[in-house]
Amino acid sequence: MSEIEKQFFDTFGIKPVCVQIYDTFPCYIDKVYPQITDRILLELICISTSSEITVEFKGIKNVEHLKEVVLNYCIERYGYCLHKDRFKHQVQALFKENN
Repeated sequence: MSEIEKQFFDTFGIKPVCVQIYDTFPCYIDKVYPQITDRILLELICISTSSEITVEFKGIKNVEHLKEVVLNYCIERYGYCLHKDRFKHQVQALFKENN
């Protein structure tokens, strides 16, 4: 997991989930953050661009760069957002729907 992903999860209070790992003996439980799927990334773009200030997509090199730009923007927007609770709940809901 990248540093920006960790910062994103911390900012929005998204906790890792416990998963049981079966490919070792004895099996063990590990904590894993949810995956930022393509669908979640698209939803984050929609949420982010619904405000008066939008994210700049010029110069995007690849999907990983796009993900980094979107996560950074979400973190920055949360810092000055007037409706922090609403924004936070929208982001958290994306990860709850995925489970």
